[in-house]
Amino acid sequence: MKPLVKEEFLFIVEYPKIAEMILTIQPPSITIFRPSLEKRKEKEENKEVSSKNI
Repeated sequence: MKPLVKEEFLFIVEYPKIAEMILTIQPPSITIFRPSLEKRKEKEENKEVSSKNI
């Protein structure tokens, strides 16, 4: 995580309840299928397997 910038601190001071909600939200634990990432993972796995076979 990056450090907070001045504007973010000002937002926290101005709107503490909203900031608390935003900063304590847990992201949903769902998996999003992204074909481009899947292809990249497959290529990396294939490289690892082929380098181990050498």
